Amino acid sequence: MANCKVIAIANQKGGTGKTTITVILGIGLTREGKKVFLVDADLDAGVGEISKADLDALVVAGATVEYNGTSITVMNDGDNDGIDDNNATVVSAEVAYELAAAGFLAAKRISDTLGSAEVTNNDDGTVDITLGQAEVANVLSFNLHVGADADLTNKI
Repeated sequence: MANCKVIAIANQKGGTGKTTITVILGIGLTREGKKVFLVDADLDAGVGEISKADLDALVVAGATVEYNGTSITVMNDGDNDGIDDNNATVVSAEVAYELAAAGFLAAKRISDTLGSAEVTNNDDGTVDITLGQAEVANVLSFNLHVGADADLTNKI
């Protein structure tokens, strides 16, 4: 906290753009690599809230925005593959659904000897899962290795 700086935007008159200037200044400082914490002590807060369109124009791709205890990272997806160019753990909802469906399908195929397991992405946050089928073997067989290295082989 020793290097902490406080910038106050103040005016007694309402509607002078204090909140807007504060948000724009905060975004600008964030773009410069500064850590920013914004506080709006306006008793009439909410009257002049910034619009989503204004935020979209101001917030740079890759930035993390915090508001009311919620943190949101804006994707930097220049190649439009649904995966953030700088952080592969940040993905679009569409990619998240695809990855989840692929994971479900892989799990269902573990014991599916007939290849009947299916997972369908419904593109609405849900998936339909068709359970796989397993053929049960009537005979159990195993091989026993005998020789100098048999002890090691039989433990594997």
